Amino acid sequence: FPADSHIGSPLASGVGLLPRLEGVPMAGNSSVVVEVIDTVEPSICEPGGQGLILPLVPNEHEWGLAVRGVIYFFFLVWCFSGVGMASDVFMDAIERITSKRKRKFNPVTGRFLTVMVWNPTVAEFSEALLTIPKTLAIN
Repeated sequence: FPADSHIGSPLASGVGLLPRLEGVPMAGNSSVVVEVIDTVEPSICEPGGQGLILPLVPNEHEWGLAVRGVIYFFFLVWCFSGVGMASDVFMDAIERITSKRKRKFNPVTGRFLTVMVWNPTVAEFSEALLTIPKTLAIN
């Protein structure tokens, strides 16, 4: 390979070891000192990292990764169980509303008929939408 053949190639532009430097010769025996400034923000789990909710306490990054993982796991389970309870209450309310029946008098036959207040298709559709999370949780 000629000495300057790798300038601008993927090897020299970030994928490999050498950054692409304009106007700096990349000859075989020349040495170039390059100061690399790292401007990447630290991760949420690292010191100085911040997120919307995490870290929960100021020095949380000093805890072990396994300890934080267990705490976060149980917190997620707790949140999902709360959502599950709320959706159960909501589904029970929809079921109670949509299963309402009325008695009407039929003057032709002289008898009372029991009729559904809600359209069964609408009632089943709303219940089906709410059972999706339960079905996914079981499987």
